[in-house]
Amino acid sequence: MIIRNILKQVKLSKKGTPFASVSVQFDEYTENGKRIWINGFGNKYTWAWKIGDDVQPEVKQEGKYYNFTFMDDKENALEVYRLPATVGFVLDLFKSHRPAEKPTVEGKGMPAEDIPDDIPF
Repeated sequence: MIIRNILKQVKLSKKGTPFASVSVQFDEYTENGKRIWINGFGNKYTWAWKIGDDVQPEVKQEGKYYNFTFMDDKENALEVYRLPATVGFVLDLFKSHRPAEKPTVEGKGMPAEDIPDDIPF
């Protein structure tokens, strides 16, 4: 099956644990003439998928939803993608439901938008 559209997201479980989610559309799965979204977990294989890839996930319909599993390497297929540390920081901000404080230049009180763009980091 050729991936026609793909959406990768970082979501929070009901317990507040971040996880990777991958949603795809294939020509083979349509409803009323429109491609339907098929959802699954992101792992080191599915997170690397892109539009045009030919993949063979196992698709199951559960009620009105379609879900997939991808068992290319059965030993590692259920290993959830390890999110980069920067994403973890953003998720911590999201979970706290507080807006991040506006960064300032130390000792100057200068708003971040006034900091020149050409500072090498």
